[in-house]
Amino acid sequence: MTAQIPDTCILYGRIWDIVDMEGNVEVIPTNQILGISTVTESTANWSGRIDHYLIFHDCLYLHKIHVNMPNEFKDLIPRRARREVITRTERMMLTDDKGTREIFQDYRITNVIFDDLLVHFTGILVLNYPHYDPWDYPQIAFQEEDMEYSEKAVVTLQSGRVVNVEIQDI
Repeated sequence: MTAQIPDTCILYGRIWDIVDMEGNVEVIPTNQILGISTVTESTANWSGRIDHYLIFHDCLYLHKIHVNMPNEFKDLIPRRARREVITRTERMMLTDDKGTREIFQDYRITNVIFDDLLVHFTGILVLNYPHYDPWDYPQIAFQEEDMEYSEKAVVTLQSGRVVNVEIQDI
């Protein structure tokens, strides 16, 4: 099975992958509650969304959701949110009946951003650092060992408020 793209959490100004979330996960707003609809983006993202959390002033917020919405909803902006659209252009080699040539492929990435969506989660978040996004590095600089985690954080929350944070080297 293809590994799923992890949700992320910004903790102490750094982006961490969420590797486990134990507790009352039913408080995380669903697509229906948020007024959005998503479709499978790839085998690495069955839900069509990737949640990006932020811990700010010891509170857990759902700050941004990377969404893959069906065409009829692609311009939808939920109440009390804003949309961020990123176009990334990737250089690719195409081989067809005309031979092999270099082309440029555009990808549209849509994020729905919330400024004050507090999540009243009670439980623990298990985070691993660093989060790797291939767009953050030049391709030539990327090495396989860059994807290895070096730190683990366990964040204990009570009703959306941080009670304890433990960070250790892996």
